[in-house]
Amino acid sequence: MTNLTILSNKIRSQENLYSLNDLHIVSGGDVKHAPYRFTRLDTTQELIKEIENERSPDLVIALKSVRGGRNPELQGTWACEELVLSYAMWISPKFHLVVLRAFLAMHRNEPKQLALPTSE
Repeated sequence: MTNLTILSNKIRSQENLYSLNDLHIVSGGDVKHAPYRFTRLDTTQELIKEIENERSPDLVIALKSVRGGRNPELQGTWACEELVLSYAMWISPKFHLVVLRAFLAMHRNEPKQLALPTSE
């Protein structure tokens, strides 16, 4: 899997899932935007069901939470690309744009985005 970098911060990934905890930190770490709040939303649960109903061979699960264990690098909330984009949109339109552009750059093998878009 290609590395995702947002605002010069590497976002951890494993098994085609990305760390929502890393995204939360990059977004500013506001408590109201904690991953667990997002994952409990009815709309998020509905999106997870839709994603998992597709049964894509590349996607085993849409969301995974890991608590405890020997390796702290594996702990946290992990989500597929669609949920990462939805999470970013839930945080703010500006953060959504940053994350969307980072994914597009990653898939096109372009250089990482270095700053937030400026307000007009």
